[in-house]
Amino acid sequence: MRIVYDCSCRKVTGSASLNDCLRSTPPELNDLTLLLMKFRIGQYGVVSDIEKAFLNVMLHEDDRDVTRFLWLSDPTDPCSALTTYRFRAVLFEATCSPFILSATILKLLTLNKDNPAASTISNDLYVDNVVSSFTSETDVLKNFRQARELMAAGGFNLRSWTSSELRTMAEAEGVVDRDAVIKVLGLLWEPEIDQMSFIMRSINSKEKATKRGLLQQTSTMYDPLGMLAPVTIRAKLLIQDL
Repeated sequence: MRIVYDCSCRKVTGSASLNDCLRSTPPELNDLTLLLMKFRIGQYGVVSDIEKAFLNVMLHEDDRDVTRFLWLSDPTDPCSALTTYRFRAVLFEATCSPFILSATILKLLTLNKDNPAASTISNDLYVDNVVSSFTSETDVLKNFRQARELMAAGGFNLRSWTSSELRTMAEAEGVVDRDAVIKVLGLLWEPEIDQMSFIMRSINSKEKATKRGLLQQTSTMYDPLGMLAPVTIRAKLLIQDL
């Protein structure tokens, strides 16, 4: 479980929330469709992510007072007195957090551009996920060591490595992902057989079908590469006719 704080919460109606007072700047993200296409090019696919990425970016001392929150002095007793705490790190759901994380990682990569893994991470990063592919097993092993060292220089732990070629090295350092099916930018990937698939979604049948209901059902299918177009086009044609 992960606690997500509501930074859009207002003390009273009409008052400003924390998000209202923060600059909302979109993060610099790589194109998701392009990342998925590049992931299928090389012979060896490699996936990893940054552990607790937001919580590894510290807030300046002067900014911590606006991130105060209440917590039970005794979590086992719901009637215990409340204690006031402050966040020392970037918190989830703050409107500026994605940009701060992106800017911090890009700054780290710029400062370590002599490391060959810097360009790989820069081109294959999406928020806190790194999705790469390589043409040789040697490149996979080199990237693992170089990328781990580079991110560690900024206080980040690059973990959950998924690749049969990396299993021994990643397991020795406690950063291997043993799941048989891995989520890769919203799609499912089975590393052992190198197969991509989609998350199955059931269609909710209703007594009274509406145009809005059909639109909602067709919108739930996540298909950034358009591989399901031969199937989903039928639903789109139906909506067009309606």
